[in-house]
Amino acid sequence: MSGKNIHANLFFIVLIAFGIGGFWTYKVYQIHQNGFATEAVIVGTVSIQLPQQDKVHYCPLVKFINEEQKTISDTLALCAAEVHFSKGDKVSIIYDKTKPKDVFVNDYFANILVPALCFGIGGFFLLILLWKSFTQEK
Repeated sequence: MSGKNIHANLFFIVLIAFGIGGFWTYKVYQIHQNGFATEAVIVGTVSIQLPQQDKVHYCPLVKFINEEQKTISDTLALCAAEVHFSKGDKVSIIYDKTKPKDVFVNDYFANILVPALCFGIGGFFLLILLWKSFTQEK
């Protein structure tokens, strides 16, 4: 593989990792600025089949009471290949006051660790890219 292809691939990895980390950080920041934290109850599981795949993902269906004392039911954007929540489980959530259907799990792993991992992976490959650029013979 030529040096230019390696540089292009590393740059693409850095761009994707920083993009995902930046987008996720922005969404978390927005939801914490406009959000309201409360507790939700898992009332069921919604199964979805991903297009062009044989895999089924399971998304928890939650019910919670918003600031206006209205009951809201929605699926969490926390789908997985296995069911991780049981009916009746309680989960800490945060939702956007202006769009109550935007519901996120109020979780350290999802809100802090995942974006930090994306930035860390991007930073690691950026260092490799810079190292390869400066040590390459011309």
